[in-house]
Amino acid sequence: MKTTRGAVATALCVLSLAMGCSDDSPATVTDTGVGVTDTGSAIDTATAGDAADACAPITNVGTVITKTTVSSAPPTMTGGTIVDGTYVLTNITKYNGVVGSITHKETMLFSGGNGQNVDSADGGPDKHTYFKYTTSGSELTMTVACGGAGSLKIKYTATPTTFTLITPDDPNESHTYTKK
Repeated sequence: MKTTRGAVATALCVLSLAMGCSDDSPATVTDTGVGVTDTGSAIDTATAGDAADACAPITNVGTVITKTTVSSAPPTMTGGTIVDGTYVLTNITKYNGVVGSITHKETMLFSGGNGQNVDSADGGPDKHTYFKYTTSGSELTMTVACGGAGSLKIKYTATPTTFTLITPDDPNESHTYTKK
């Protein structure tokens, strides 16, 4: 299955669709015997510390980002620690003079090995993807969670406040996310 070139969110969404994962798929629940206390809150929003709610949809709080084109080669990804938290897409760059026109509004959440992505491409509806992740060197591996199977390996660079991804299907495009 061919994914939309370079869009990490689209790659994740395509991966999740190919494997049967979507926000319509029910999460599997196992009774662990641990009691639950009602805290009185009627609203539960996924937060960075909410690893147990890895399949609860997050809100897309990003802004619409348009791709920019540069003539230089893409940077070498160096890895690093992705700090738990909510990130929004802040830049999409096409390298080597390659032109792209799709816009994205995207939010990602990383929390204790669990992750979520919500993306709207060209003003379309939000698409949710839920994944578990690991890192090794400059490689980020995302494995679909919540009713699907499959994984995607992506080159990345992380700082304490940002991370940048280059997808394997389009080595001429990077997506940069900034921690909220």
